[in-house]
Amino acid sequence: MKIQKRWKVFKKDLTSNNGDIQWKIGEWQVEKGELKLCENGLHCSKRIIDAMRYTNAEEIALVEVRGNFLADKDKEVWSEMKILEVYSWSKVMSVKLAIFAAELVIKNFEDKYPNDKRPREAIEAAKKWLELQTTEAASAARSAAWSAESAA
Repeated sequence: MKIQKRWKVFKKDLTSNNGDIQWKIGEWQVEKGELKLCENGLHCSKRIIDAMRYTNAEEIALVEVRGNFLADKDKEVWSEMKILEVYSWSKVMSVKLAIFAAELVIKNFEDKYPNDKRPREAIEAAKKWLELQTTEAASAARSAAWSAESAA
């Protein structure tokens, strides 16, 4: 039986976002019922970004999986899983990731729509929030993000 590594997200207390398992690092969890994507089994993803898209990522864990499984393009469900390592995730990290991703593609947008400044303004507002982390900066960043979304 081959053991593989995957990514899974948890609440801060290492409980599942869906279900009632209290996870412990290094301890195998076993699902004996029939596996069904999004309904039953131990869910994870090959890529960390895919794991983060399904639930709030308060904690991100590198897990090992083994046994029976079902796979979709961006998620899997396994019969056995254990946590290897846990990493805390924060709002600051999410904002930094969003800025990084936006800056990778902003040139494409600006080349096509040179007069539309909304996405650039959203990036700058997010950077301002990172610097200040005030309620006012957060409000401005949300407003700029909504404007940028309508531009897309």
